[in-house]
Amino acid sequence: MNNSYFEIKNKQLFIKGKKINLHQEVAQALQIDNRIIYRLVVNGDNDSNRNIGALNLDGEQEWVIQKLESAMIYDYYDKMYLDDNNRLIVCNVTSVDYVVDATNGFVSYYKFHK
Repeated sequence: MNNSYFEIKNKQLFIKGKKINLHQEVAQALQIDNRIIYRLVVNGDNDSNRNIGALNLDGEQEWVIQKLESAMIYDYYDKMYLDDNNRLIVCNVTSVDYVVDATNGFVSYYKFHK
């Protein structure tokens, strides 16, 4: 039995069968409790490191990830996953991983990787 409330079709997000208009293609989505966390495709049109957000199961926006100041000209998140402790981890192109509070989008440093 599939308990997922969302799916991605042709880079569009659907929640409970309803297409969600995010004005950008969706690269990835995860469900954490009653939230769908999405990662948008970065193509230069969206605000660099704000390409992750959360929707409730009715498709209403709950948050967009906290903006981090970066020395990089073009810095964005290119991966996200749940770790063994069920924490949302987002990874950016500068090889830094962050823990994101799934209830509000607050970001804290996690680790640097090569």
